[in-house]
Amino acid sequence: MPSEPIYPYETKAGKRYLVTYRRPDKRQTTKRGFKTIREARLFLASVTVSKATGAYIDPGAGRVTVGALGPEWLKLKRGKKASYYSTLERDWRVYVEPRWGGAQVSDIRPSHVEGWVQDLLDGSAPTARAATSHNADGPRSASVVLRCLGILRGTLDLAVKDRRIRENPAAGVENQPKKMSQKDRRYLTDAELASLAKAADSLQLTTLVLVLGYTGLRWGEAIALRVRDVNQLRRRLHVVRNAVEVEGEVVEGTPK
Repeated sequence: MPSEPIYPYETKAGKRYLVTYRRPDKRQTTKRGFKTIREARLFLASVTVSKATGAYIDPGAGRVTVGALGPEWLKLKRGKKASYYSTLERDWRVYVEPRWGGAQVSDIRPSHVEGWVQDLLDGSAPTARAATSHNADGPRSASVVLRCLGILRGTLDLAVKDRRIRENPAAGVENQPKKMSQKDRRYLTDAELASLAKAADSLQLTTLVLVLGYTGLRWGEAIALRVRDVNQLRRRLHVVRNAVEVEGEVVEGTPK
């Protein structure tokens, strides 16, 4: 009878060791595949300590895939603005799921995530973009990459909260891209704006051009204006809503 719950067994690759132990719920389980008895003992010791400190995580819980947890994370974001949620759902489907959908959360390492970030930046990461898309291939912008990293990080945060993994491998990623505008800003002069407004096809469009040009309203804020939002006496506009197109439909929300 062995003095400890560690048992050797033979495989084609040589001797391996199996550890039997009890989980915090008292149910017996095993873990096999240790190459040396020292590795098996270290694992058994770590289980004993983690149970005593309340930090135990069932190894089997980490077998859940990112593809299974991603929709759960997206569900938690449904209360966000429709345009923002639509963007998250698209980036999950197009960028995150193709790379991580089949990956078990316990198998993901920080180096894997950092490599994926670089693949997105240089355009070599797998995506689900249609081949007919005008930008199906090529590098992704810093904004897209950071958003995709945030989606993966949020999904793995769920795994941490559910005690499937101890730490989030997507947290603290180094060499993250920085958002930088590469375009020179071009502003119209009074004369240029007046000329543009005059060229509009109707008085309504002329007014819209002038409002956009002189107030700095976003497009969605401007088209969401109602008659009651215009105070002609005090010469003020009340910006209380924003309108954006989401999957072919105009959805109203709050302005930024």
